[in-house]
Amino acid sequence: MDGALNSCALYGGLSFIIEGGVYRMNNEDNHDLSLRVKNYTELLWSVLLDKKVRKQATEIMSSHTPLDLPAWLPTNYFWAQIHPSGMTVPVIDSISMKTIEIEAPNFMTDLVIKKSVAVPQAYLIDAEYDSIFSALLNRHNIEYEIIKASKQMHLQFCLLDSVENEFDDLYHRYGGRVITQMEPGRTIPVKPGSLLIKILPQDGRMILTLLEPTMLYGLYQYPKFQSTVGLDRRLPVIRVIDIDSDKK
Repeated sequence: MDGALNSCALYGGLSFIIEGGVYRMNNEDNHDLSLRVKNYTELLWSVLLDKKVRKQATEIMSSHTPLDLPAWLPTNYFWAQIHPSGMTVPVIDSISMKTIEIEAPNFMTDLVIKKSVAVPQAYLIDAEYDSIFSALLNRHNIEYEIIKASKQMHLQFCLLDSVENEFDDLYHRYGGRVITQMEPGRTIPVKPGSLLIKILPQDGRMILTLLEPTMLYGLYQYPKFQSTVGLDRRLPVIRVIDIDSDKK
């Protein structure tokens, strides 16, 4: 989740993946790194410098960014091909510069969602870890509120089961998979000093992707954030089901 491929998309920008330059089983010396950097650089500059291409890119991004936040957030998903027969992709031949169709039996364009969770009203971060998470939120320019006085909220805690660091050969998934479980919601007092991050439309998708504790690829694949998990396995980011339980 800290790679530029996904981060650019989280901010509503274009992201590019050049898979053809990666040799998973034969790349110990990173011999193709310079070629991949060259490809990425040329691709990015072609979008930035060509006004026509830049206009097309802006229109594509705008058309694919819904104004309303989803009611459900996919937390465990992967790309697949449901109908593999006869799929082709258009490519430009580097010699003739003509567009040709190439068979692509492993081109994955169908999103398979294995698990989703309801989008909460907000996230709450335990006061004990405010410095670690406030630094993260500030870097992403995410607004948050510091709870001044104790108040009742309906909260949902999540527990960390494990972090799987091995590459998954069956589903071709990278290591760093965070396996969690979600407890039933309950109304309890919130400690002063805790951070409250409301999920608003303008940056809600980024907040959800960054903070949702049940994401398969979430913060806890990184040692800094793993260290915030208590002996009871409870994650410091808490799902807020109802902010205003005091008023009900």
